Amino acid sequence: APELTALSVFDLSPAPGQELEGSYAGKVTSAADVAAAAAGAEVILTCLPRSSNVKSVADELISKKALAPGSVWIDCTSGDPTFASTIAAMLDEAGCTYVDAAVSGGPAGAAAGTLTAMLGVPEGSPHMEHARPLVAQFAKNIVHCGPVGAGFAIKAVNNTMMAAHI
Repeated sequence: APELTALSVFDLSPAPGQELEGSYAGKVTSAADVAAAAAGAEVILTCLPRSSNVKSVADELISKKALAPGSVWIDCTSGDPTFASTIAAMLDEAGCTYVDAAVSGGPAGAAAGTLTAMLGVPEGSPHMEHARPLVAQFAKNIVHCGPVGAGFAIKAVNNTMMAAHI
């Protein structure tokens, strides 16, 4: 497992970030805004309500030139597979690689580190192996589903199947 050397977090509600900052003094910083959290980061990890929220964050980081060249963006949003390609293209132009990493397992799985992550990243991409150990910090099962958007698509199918069984 990679060792945590520095983590910058941002949440619209400052309390969760401040709690992490207190628990991991010297390793976690609660940033004042999303650009400050992303500035110089090798990896950006998002889990937002919708893909449109992710695009808004990407637009802001691109406009503020807050993305480090060669960075990787791992998006755990239960996102839109088609929109993921749009986000990936705009981030690629900014020198950042996008990996969709939809997760399944709910809050209990997140707390236990036993989520399933469904990754969408081109086969053979070096970013797949870069993302895997980071995702393994919160996911027990990591499945490569195909190119960008495939992780989100499989998550949507999974949700549909689960709803059909209820």
